Amino acid sequence: MITDGTWAVLARTLTEPQLIELPILIGQYQGVAYLQNALRIRLMEGNEGLRAR
Repeated sequence: MITDGTWAVLARTLTEPQLIELPILIGQYQGVAYLQNALRIRLMEGNEGLRAR
């Protein structure tokens, strides 16, 4: 769930269509991550991924 406070902050800079698109975009990224994990697709050699943070 996205809280009302978070929506209010996002609405300061995003249009209504952008606000609607945001959770869709996040869901797409999450779906791709699930697929990559299910298929055991590994990062390219030398790519540390999130460990680099």
